[in-house]
Amino acid sequence: MLFAEEGGSPPPEAALEYLQKWHIHDPRNQLLFRSPPDTWIHCHEWLSSAMVESTPFYAEFLVPYGGRYASGMHFSASTDLLCVFSVQRGIQQNPIEGTDRVWLERIGRHVKAAFLLQSQARQRFAPAIAGQSILQRMDCPVLLVDDERRAIFTNGQADLALQHGRPIHIQGGQLAFGWHGTQHHDVAELEQSLRLSRQCRAVFLGLDWQNSFLLAIDPLQPEETLGAFGSKRLSLVRLFNLKQSAVLSPQLVAMAFDLTPAEARVAIIMAEGKSDLDISRQNGVAVTTVRTQAQRVLDKIGVGKRSEVSSILKGNPAFWLDGGTNGRNVIAVGRKH
Repeated sequence: MLFAEEGGSPPPEAALEYLQKWHIHDPRNQLLFRSPPDTWIHCHEWLSSAMVESTPFYAEFLVPYGGRYASGMHFSASTDLLCVFSVQRGIQQNPIEGTDRVWLERIGRHVKAAFLLQSQARQRFAPAIAGQSILQRMDCPVLLVDDERRAIFTNGQADLALQHGRPIHIQGGQLAFGWHGTQHHDVAELEQSLRLSRQCRAVFLGLDWQNSFLLAIDPLQPEETLGAFGSKRLSLVRLFNLKQSAVLSPQLVAMAFDLTPAEARVAIIMAEGKSDLDISRQNGVAVTTVRTQAQRVLDKIGVGKRSEVSSILKGNPAFWLDGGTNGRNVIAVGRKH
C-alpha cells in the first residue's frame, strides 16, 4: 500500500486498526477485487442486513466507528499498481442510489484520469507514506522504530514529547532510554522487547507515577499491514504521559487485558456506568452483540461485576502493573521498589 487519501474526518485510529487487522476480514474487498475494473460495487446489494449484524468486521469495527455502506470501484494505474476509489456512508445515512450514482460514476472517471496523470510522481514517494500520513494525524506521540532502535518516523506530538529528553529521547538517530536511577538491565529488557516482540506490549518507564511514561509497542509486519509502513518489520510505539493522561486509552485497556479493540471500547463505556442499551446506541451495534462483548470483558479482566470493571479502570494507573490477570502484557522499567 503506497498511499491513502481520505475525505471527511475519519479518526486515524480507525484507519490504523484497519491496516493492522481488519483489512483481512473486510468482506467488501472480495466483492470489489473479483469485479472487472471500472465496475462499481455497492455493498448493500451483496451483503444483507442479517449478514452485516453477524459479521465481526461490521459489529466490532466498522459500525462502532460510525461506518455502514460503501460504493467503490478499482482500476490499474500500471502493471503493478492497483487503485481503489470508494465512497463511505455512515449508519445514519442511506446507501447511494439513483442520481447520486450517476454523479458518483462521473466523479470516478475524473478521479481516475487525474490519478493516472500523477501516478509516476506518486511512485517516487517513500513507500511508507500511507502509514505515516495516518500516524501524523494521531493526537498522541507516535514513533516507528526498527529492530536497531532507529527512529524511522515521529509525528508532531512525538517531536514535542521527545524534546524534554527524559526518560525517552533520540540520540544519534536511535530511540534512547534513561533516567537517573534506571538500571542498565531494565533498559536492556526494554530494548529486547522492541527487537523481539511479536505481540503488543506495554512498558512502564520512569521512577514513579509522577515522572513516567507508558510505552505501547505494536509489532508491524509488512505482510500483515499491506506494506503501508514500508517493507521491513517495525515497531509502532505510542507514548503516554501518565501524569498528564486524562482519559482512558482503548488501546492500553485492550493491551492490559488481552481485549479486542471493540471489547476495550465497551469496557470503558461500562466503567462510566452505562447500560447495554446505552452502549448499543453509542456504538451502533445490536444489544445482543454488546451483551456478548460485555461478558467477554468480565471474563478476561477476571471479575464478576461491572462495578469491579469501573473500579479497576478508574483506579490508579498502577493497575497496569498488577499481577495475575491484570497487566500480563506489561513490563516495568526503572520503577522504584
